[in-house]
Amino acid sequence: MPNVYDSGFRSVGESMLTHPLANEALLEGAWEQVRRGGHSAGVDGITAELFEATLAQELASLAQDLDSGVYRSQAYRAVNIPKESGGHRQIVIATVRDRVAQTAALLHLGPVISPLLHPCSYAYRPGKGVQDALAKVTEYRKRNLAVVLLTDVAQFFDTVPHEILFSLLGTSGVSETMTDLIRGWLRAAVVDGAAQFVPDRGLPQGLPISPLLANLYLTPFDREMVEAGWKLVRYADDLVICCASKAEAERARVEAEAALTPLGLQLGAEKTSIATFAEGFKFLGARFQGSELIPATAHPYEQSFPAPPFRPPPKAPPAGVPHTLLRTLYIQQQGSRLGCHGDRFVVTRANSTLIDLPAHHVDQIFLFGRIHMTAAAMSFCLIQGIPVYLFSGRGRYYGVLHNVGDTNYALRRRQFELADDVQARLEVSRAIIRAKVRNGKTLLQQHERNHPGTLSAETMERLGHALTRLEEVQTRDELRGVEGAAAAAFYGGYAQCFRGNLGFRHRSRRPPTDPANSLLSFAYTLVRYNLYSYLAGRGLDPAVGMLHDVRPHHPALASDLLEEFRSPIVDSLVLSVANRGMFSAADFQFMEGNPQPCYLQDESRERFLHAFEEKMKEERRHPDVDHPVNWRAVLDLQVTRFRRYVDGAVDRYVPYPWE
Repeated sequence: MPNVYDSGFRSVGESMLTHPLANEALLEGAWEQVRRGGHSAGVDGITAELFEATLAQELASLAQDLDSGVYRSQAYRAVNIPKESGGHRQIVIATVRDRVAQTAALLHLGPVISPLLHPCSYAYRPGKGVQDALAKVTEYRKRNLAVVLLTDVAQFFDTVPHEILFSLLGTSGVSETMTDLIRGWLRAAVVDGAAQFVPDRGLPQGLPISPLLANLYLTPFDREMVEAGWKLVRYADDLVICCASKAEAERARVEAEAALTPLGLQLGAEKTSIATFAEGFKFLGARFQGSELIPATAHPYEQSFPAPPFRPPPKAPPAGVPHTLLRTLYIQQQGSRLGCHGDRFVVTRANSTLIDLPAHHVDQIFLFGRIHMTAAAMSFCLIQGIPVYLFSGRGRYYGVLHNVGDTNYALRRRQFELADDVQARLEVSRAIIRAKVRNGKTLLQQHERNHPGTLSAETMERLGHALTRLEEVQTRDELRGVEGAAAAAFYGGYAQCFRGNLGFRHRSRRPPTDPANSLLSFAYTLVRYNLYSYLAGRGLDPAVGMLHDVRPHHPALASDLLEEFRSPIVDSLVLSVANRGMFSAADFQFMEGNPQPCYLQDESRERFLHAFEEKMKEERRHPDVDHPVNWRAVLDLQVTRFRRYVDGAVDRYVPYPWE
């Protein structure tokens, strides 16, 4: 059978299909999941065994129908399953062909939608399940939150409004092609015995795609509740909110009801109650009683919708490319040539191969100075969406080679509208500068704790005064004035923290005039264009900022988000390498000019890039995820936060709280 499958699919590959689901590896993986999930037939009577008998032809036909736009979902067969509490729960069974298509869509959309979901959601997510949700409730109990609001969303899977869902898909980066497929799947006819109907709302239970859509649909509710301070644990449409008192639990009920209203949903009156751990209560089949937890049996939702298989982290790529989110290939050896052989990047110099690695190990490329890039490599990067950033040999940014891809015009339009909104710009700018000042103050305080007596009390007083003034300003011009005063206070204190042979007196840029400023400027540039990649990848226009004005050749929005990361990433890195004696004056060159520009030597730049990558690998905590992440992941999470603000999912942008 594998040989038939391979030979049959080879013709599909040769036909150059372009639909996102008409992909050999994707459909093969989808079929394997469908095969393991059950062999029931849909309305066409074809079981998984029959489908497998002509597998190659079936998958080739499916791929071609998807690509040509003639694919249509068949009707679903309804099955009524008895519920333990009485009554029945209706699920639908799609044909095997449609199950393969939907599972392929699930595999394709998972990486797009999963980063947008909130950590408080535990259903149908790789590596999460009922036991993790119960463990979170137990954690809240240990934090003396003794009262819980138990509830669910009334008839959730039957009542989800389709138009709101399709709007959410659009603002989540899902293409129109995929949205049209989902629309067809949700509005396919359902055959129940002799009766047949076409749903105009809801997510049919039993479809592979429904659980992911359910999680996405409830994400605005999750975020609104958690950002309001509620300790929410949600599993599909069942949820618990842990509180300190019954009065607080009642407020949580009111706010939960209000948060569901814009989604066209409401709490289920029958399952809503307020209980205490002392009294005992059941959640997801388990019983909490005092300090005990009586284990749960398998949850019906998990039985019907097993989570996608957990995929371990990929193996480390070859030496030369840091294994971090947004893996970066730096090329700075002058006279080098970047070429593309098939699906591999090859860097050569003077007939010697410097790097030969699979292209899928690279997410972005930084070229410094006299580097030749072949036309084949350019075309490959444009097709694959790999941005190539061009710098002078001294680190000055020239531009970026990047395919803008599928532009989300609705998102861009909203971004432009916000950029024209004077009050919105002021509030976002205020939040960013507040974070910048606080993070700078945190860095100085950390240094003072490690080296008492370094800083004067006046420095901290000036930064505290700036934070107070920030809340009073009424225009962005006033805001810039406060920012300037805070920057002067910060860099004055920062200068007192240098103990090595690379001294720092004051901030100088365009050009940097001493080694410390050279390192600062270079590292700020690296972070800015990492942010650029994430912004472009999330469908935002990096050139349209809120704090910084639009001007030619400047990614204003990337510069906006850079502000909150200056001290946590760059200032702390430069201070560290300087005080550890990793660089000396010999690592820099002074050029002609007035003032004299100061730049890293080529060999020294390589060492600093290594230090920068090590910094980016440091793991931090971020409020939006429940596990440690590296600095690049933090950058991406903040870009995702900004996108949610632009989408209108939240009413303000919240910068990263460095502690």
